[in-house]
Amino acid sequence: MEENTPLRAGLWFRRGIRVAGVVLLVLSLGYIALEVQRNWTEVSHWRPSSTELVQLFGLTLVYILTLSLPAETWHQLVGVYGAEPRRRTWRSFGLAQIARYLPGNVAHLIGRAMVLRDGPLSAKQLGLATLLELIAMPAGAVLALLIAALVTPGVDQIAQTIGWSEDTVRILTLISAPLLIAGLFITSRIAGNSKELTRTFCIVVPICALFMLGLGAIFGAIVWVVGQGPFLVATVAGICAWLVGYVTPGAPAGLGPREAVLLLFLSNVMPASGLIVAVAVFRLVTVSGDLVCFAMCAAVLRNGAPA
Repeated sequence: MEENTPLRAGLWFRRGIRVAGVVLLVLSLGYIALEVQRNWTEVSHWRPSSTELVQLFGLTLVYILTLSLPAETWHQLVGVYGAEPRRRTWRSFGLAQIARYLPGNVAHLIGRAMVLRDGPLSAKQLGLATLLELIAMPAGAVLALLIAALVTPGVDQIAQTIGWSEDTVRILTLISAPLLIAGLFITSRIAGNSKELTRTFCIVVPICALFMLGLGAIFGAIVWVVGQGPFLVATVAGICAWLVGYVTPGAPAGLGPREAVLLLFLSNVMPASGLIVAVAVFRLVTVSGDLVCFAMCAAVLRNGAPA
């Protein structure tokens, strides 16, 4: 009986995490529904102009281009364990991207490994590359927030919205940088091949940070186009919202928590109706971009044999 105690504890812990994720998802969706219901009259009257449609279409194209950054991250991490050409790693990323919207928020991770299963890497090596990606992406988001804290007033304004002082932000900024470096170093030691992995992390974490800054800027641009809202504050909020959605267990593509965080952080800096529309359009832009990315990779795979 005692030997099974750690296994039971681990099982209950995983169940608790899943339940917490479901509760957070339900509360987030309830909060979003309440905000939409309160402002439905104004929201329902929104009609995009032809200029706005062109701008939103352009932002969708920009999002599709930025997806090359996490695709390259996946390629670099796979390369730690074996040689795979970009046309296979990038395709595996694009084909699995649409699976982010399935319940559980893990199908896309499994899908990438499945596409590459007939290559030189073992299942264990692909699993390790996937684990490293799970670490690199939020590390990039933290680095993006650190950069934003140094060069924009957006972080301070977000902190004021949630009741934090500027001193708290500065302390967290000073603490986060060494913790980020130490965490990546420890991960590289635990995962083995530490020298190569450390070098790869030095490449992929800035790439992830650039993707996060781009993603936040896309949301900032949408906020400005739809409601003339503050670009820099919305950019920072977009990064924070992605991070919350990423760490929420079971939320498909961060659906629910991401939108709730955006509404919460920006509710005091722009009208609620315009904010709700911007949040909805942001989700539409990212979903459309992911669909196009999937279709492009599916067409490439159909017309060309893998290397």
